[in-house]
Amino acid sequence: AEAMFENDCVITTAVAGMLEFLPLGVSKGAAVERLLKRVNVDPKNVLALGDGENDAELLALVGTAVAMKGSSRKVIDAANGNVEWHGNDEDGVAWAVEKYVLAAKGLAPASEFKMPRDEPIDTKASPDIKTASIAAAVAAAEALARDRAFIQQQKKRGVEMEKARAQNLKLLEASKAAEMEKAR
Repeated sequence: AEAMFENDCVITTAVAGMLEFLPLGVSKGAAVERLLKRVNVDPKNVLALGDGENDAELLALVGTAVAMKGSSRKVIDAANGNVEWHGNDEDGVAWAVEKYVLAAKGLAPASEFKMPRDEPIDTKASPDIKTASIAAAVAAAEALARDRAFIQQQKKRGVEMEKARAQNLKLLEASKAAEMEKAR
């Protein structure tokens, strides 16, 4: 499949058995790179987590990359062999944030933070909220990159179509001229 579409799109996977067909130049890595440039953040100062091959470019971009438990060799290599031994379904994102963000700053784990609330905090739910927020931000960045790539692709196709129409008109005129010359 990759050879069939190599000039049209990039083929990657997020989960086993599912292929993603993306416009050339569109990826999580490209979207985050563009976002980081826009907000003037050095990729070396960014933590990224991933478990699918569609995360490899993003993991290769950032300063601290972590592959989740169960990741493919491509993802682990993109994270320079750095693997979190908890998967997404085992609060892997929360464990990684505690290890690479909180502990690195000498802070206690998030579960130990005291929040001024009347009701107790469900610490089991908070990693899902973090994961959903990260996923939403990445999805928005990917959508923006896809939209821009699609617009650029449409403009390019429009120019190519116009060139083809002009060439066809020239050929038609030359053909008519040759027929008229032949008829004389």
